[in-house]
Amino acid sequence: MNEKVKLLSFNIDTNISRVEEGFARDSHPEWRVGKRMPYIMDTLGKIIDEDSPTIIHIQECRKFKTIHGDEVDSVTPLCNFLREKEYEILEKPYNESGDKSFVYITAYKKNILQFSEERIYYLTQTPNSATPRDIEEKAIIDHNYGLMWERCIFANIFKIGEMELCSINVHLAPYKLHRMQSMHLLSNFINGVLEVKPKAAILVAGDFNSFPDDGGEEQVNILLNATDKNGLKLVHSAPLFFPDNSIANFSFIPFPYDFVGLNFREPELLSLINNYSCKKESVDTTDSYELNLKSLEKFLSELDNQVCKDLIHEIFEKHISLEGRGSIDRFFYRGVEDVRCGVCIVGLYDSLAINNYNDHEQIKKYILDNHLNGPAFASDHQPILLEASLRV
Repeated sequence: MNEKVKLLSFNIDTNISRVEEGFARDSHPEWRVGKRMPYIMDTLGKIIDEDSPTIIHIQECRKFKTIHGDEVDSVTPLCNFLREKEYEILEKPYNESGDKSFVYITAYKKNILQFSEERIYYLTQTPNSATPRDIEEKAIIDHNYGLMWERCIFANIFKIGEMELCSINVHLAPYKLHRMQSMHLLSNFINGVLEVKPKAAILVAGDFNSFPDDGGEEQVNILLNATDKNGLKLVHSAPLFFPDNSIANFSFIPFPYDFVGLNFREPELLSLINNYSCKKESVDTTDSYELNLKSLEKFLSELDNQVCKDLIHEIFEKHISLEGRGSIDRFFYRGVEDVRCGVCIVGLYDSLAINNYNDHEQIKKYILDNHLNGPAFASDHQPILLEASLRV
């Protein structure tokens, strides 16, 4: 007998350095996760009502107090919302750094799946235990392959009839060394599961930050090659589709202040920043320092809110291309059939304004036309949905 299984994955984006505590906190308050939470739940609700996912993976949740003393909580509202939708909830922090750690949420339909066990596996030199903190900072960063605070994968094993299904919730950091080593470690974990449970179905889903211009293909191939003996397959053998049934070439649409893909050496950008220097109380120019992400964020933090917003708008409009962002949210799978995967773009305004989801200029115009009211999408990542059949 075949059982339909659906897995939804969604990175909701709870950013501290830019939005909750940084330069965009005051210039773009509508982008703070508390303001976006109704949109996030509405986006999830539409997909749940239409597709009824069996399992939901959510990445980048947080519950903490900012340096300003206010609470940011993208964990509790989501858990409460999913419980109202009759899901059981499993939570796991990425590490033991305290309240500012990202948190995974894995939700599942208890009328379909029987929970069996959970496992965490650290993406470090000691995958079965947290990183030791009684060593020097450089040693910690080396131990974590470039990160001060480690990350883990969050795996849960379920039973569906006589079959076992392992879902693995993943969120890798953008840094290349970490991503490459993490794919080796993920393959080790999967192979370890299959040694004990050779008939288990495997579903891996999350944010891999596998940008095509930063080793994304190499990163994916590490996992495919290391797990080939166990028949793990990448979703690209059944491509991601947009709602209009066109093949999707991206799953990530950066918010204007993310500056993803910005060329800091572009002369026109340097000239633009210099033009805005006169609007600061202390005037300096880009001739006096190297322009990079850190210095740009510092520059923005010294501007008045409206001036900051104007500059971010102009940088996004003239100097950032959405092309080539790729599908950084991915599925890998084993032991399931009839697989189809889609990107569930849910715009917050008139969706008829987009008639070609692969037209980057249309997407960009949609963002710019609506940005004064807040974000055009609930997150900078779009939800992705896998549908498959499982023999039980």
